[in-house]
Amino acid sequence: MTRVRHIALALATFAAGAQISAGDASGLFSSHAALVAPGASSSTPDGRVTVSVAWLDDDKSDGFPAVLRVRSGATVIEQRFDFGLNAEIVWSPGRTRFALTGSHDGANGQFRTAVVTVGTPRLGWFDVTPVIEAAVGHPARCDWPEAPNVGAITWLSETRLLVAGEIINHSNCDSFGTFTAYEVDVARRRIERRHDQLDVKRRWPIELGSELLQAPDACITNPGSCRVRSRSEPQRRLENLK
Repeated sequence: MTRVRHIALALATFAAGAQISAGDASGLFSSHAALVAPGASSSTPDGRVTVSVAWLDDDKSDGFPAVLRVRSGATVIEQRFDFGLNAEIVWSPGRTRFALTGSHDGANGQFRTAVVTVGTPRLGWFDVTPVIEAAVGHPARCDWPEAPNVGAITWLSETRLLVAGEIINHSNCDSFGTFTAYEVDVARRRIERRHDQLDVKRRWPIELGSELLQAPDACITNPGSCRVRSRSEPQRRLENLK
């Protein structure tokens, strides 16, 4: 693991401790998310299932390697993954599964999401990220190609999850920080419906985490007002001719 990632993990550990002591369970993408970074865990109401995450010190990984630990009764099941920074989970209504969201690269992302179904002897694992990446595509001009953040918002039923695809919130792409949401059928592993940002804020305002609540609506109603200034004016003129 690089020195930069060690620093990021140290900062995340400090932030996690601050969140836990303050009792703030709200996540970046979902207001109902539970933090499961080191020092924190989340359990079902009956206490039968507990979820936690431990970071791994792996110099060969280009992400933030971690191990997901799910304790179900007397059994502990582990799953390694590579987006362990600022990991948070959102339980399904029946507590049979949860959406796991975390960052692979840094505080801004790229955030990725998987749906984990609790079972023995192994966990069910559905990587939602490539499905959302394909749906989002590249909706804005960017200084370099960049995949979107993918974050779980809320469960609409035991098998349908609302997931955000966000243009990463830094000044690489026009309209950065804006998002689109998708209803994903986790049983069929496909998108069933798409919602733009304004529709999501109207339908599910109390479900949104801090990252999505602050998404700039002006970029949706007037995209020209949210162009990145780093690109030169001649380059903009060329883009407008395409």
